[in-house]
Amino acid sequence: MIKDKLFRAARFYKRHGLRSFMVHLVQKAFGVEADYNKWFLRHAPDKSVLDAQAENRLPFAAKFSVIVMPGNDYQQKLKGTYLSLTEQTYANWELLVIGREYQKLGESVVVVKGYDKDSHLAEALNNAVEKCSGDYILFMRPGDQLAPNALFEIASEIGTFGYSAVYTDEDMVEASGIRHIDPIFKPDFNLDLLRSTDYISNSMAIAINLVKDLGGFKSEYEEGCILDLYFRVFESNAAIGHISKVLYHAKQTASKNEIPAARHIRILSDHYRRMGIGAEVSETGVSGIYRTKYKVNDNPLVSVLIPNKDHIDDLDKCLNSLFDKSQYENIEIIIIENNSTEKGTFEYYDRISREHDNIKVVEYKGSFNYSAINNYGVRFSKGEYLLLLNNDTEIINHDCIEEMLGHCMREEVGIVGAKLYYGDGSIQHAGVIIGLGGIAGHAFVSLKKGDSGYLNRENSAQDYSAVTAACLMTKKSVFESVGGFTEEMEVAFNDIDYCMKVRSSGKLVVYTPYAELFHYESKSRGLDDTPEKAKRFNSEVERFAKRWPEILKKGDPYYNPNLTLVKPDFSIKD
Repeated sequence: MIKDKLFRAARFYKRHGLRSFMVHLVQKAFGVEADYNKWFLRHAPDKSVLDAQAENRLPFAAKFSVIVMPGNDYQQKLKGTYLSLTEQTYANWELLVIGREYQKLGESVVVVKGYDKDSHLAEALNNAVEKCSGDYILFMRPGDQLAPNALFEIASEIGTFGYSAVYTDEDMVEASGIRHIDPIFKPDFNLDLLRSTDYISNSMAIAINLVKDLGGFKSEYEEGCILDLYFRVFESNAAIGHISKVLYHAKQTASKNEIPAARHIRILSDHYRRMGIGAEVSETGVSGIYRTKYKVNDNPLVSVLIPNKDHIDDLDKCLNSLFDKSQYENIEIIIIENNSTEKGTFEYYDRISREHDNIKVVEYKGSFNYSAINNYGVRFSKGEYLLLLNNDTEIINHDCIEEMLGHCMREEVGIVGAKLYYGDGSIQHAGVIIGLGGIAGHAFVSLKKGDSGYLNRENSAQDYSAVTAACLMTKKSVFESVGGFTEEMEVAFNDIDYCMKVRSSGKLVVYTPYAELFHYESKSRGLDDTPEKAKRFNSEVERFAKRWPEILKKGDPYYNPNLTLVKPDFSIKD
């Protein structure tokens, strides 16, 4: 019992970090943890649904070859895994067990012999693949179980969308086998998150012909050979799907082969090498989370655009951080003046323009319209890359611009966003979730510095549907190709709308936690607290909803429909 609790505590600590671990202990003491088990039981399919699935004959009846990997106490744990397969509503499966000792369980079991402690996992998996008679393979650890509707749901998804690979959400079952805990609600395929951490884990079914075409499993990666396969599946341009249902249940005592850091780094480095990407991978100090620094080639010019109206103290702090804290020197700064009234503001403009030959001030004479102001400023830019900054931001780390530029120079990336803090050090922005709060909201708002957020996502580079333009880098060519900002959206959601347009063009929107800034937020404009501002805000909400109804209806692909749209903390939806 104590060993099980220690195992689970270590798992939570690695996944969430120290501060979240301490909060978790307090919550557990007050019974908060029991909420997920209740949620799981409410959302589990009832007998009528399972019976209907069992009678349903899917048009595409893929056969699944379920491979149980080696582990401790193999024979004892295998029984629970096998039982979960016999209870499936989808009957077209076979079970392959890897190990020398084996006690017969049923007719649908194939034994892959010859594996011992000195054997390579990859070799054993390749032997298992050769014995498979199915269309798709699925990996399981001994003791782990599938939900009774798991194979039906996966087969249905494959038949509908033709995916070559599909993964699901998962949780853990306590050693008693009764209570469900620690759910992992995953986003749809998220390339940059996978490069940061193995968020998919074992719950992916892959077409066996694809596995063979890719050369199977590579022994040089040892216990990381499955993660390496995931990257090669992506590299093959195979369609990868995600089912946002908890269909895989890891047993609390199930053994898991942790990938040593050096080997994980090699897997990522080899992935980049195969793709011809210049990148350096390093540990972050958080177990299982890795940082990729993309090479910045040719020192391109970055045009920094800063709208401003008075408040020169804020602007001065922003500019000083660009000159004193940022080490990237090939920048031009375009201050877009908009209706300032204070004499000192114009005196400040004159002084900084004389002191810095890479600063220019251009005047937008219309009323405040964030979209129009930035579109106007871009006309004066000479850089290949644009960095949009609010005047009340302050760069924290010296490699902030290089970090964003490394991502933005990638061919598949159109936009890069940063981690922003309030003045007290809590999170102001760590990505944007579509639908949060009705239209869109910032992830992890007010999370204390040092917290890691749900599944360490606050500290992981990843793809999002949108990021805030308080600090946003984009290719100028991309900006121009989508028509810049939509000027009918004067104040609210124009940056989210821009991200939607860029994503619709096929480009990724990347959030990096390694570009950090303070954002003192809206000091120069004030809040939408007058009837006129409230009316404008409501009209922009309606306009956004009309422009992007599909994602608001389907949900954000980089979030999960089982998580709340009321709070920014990735908690479970009530």
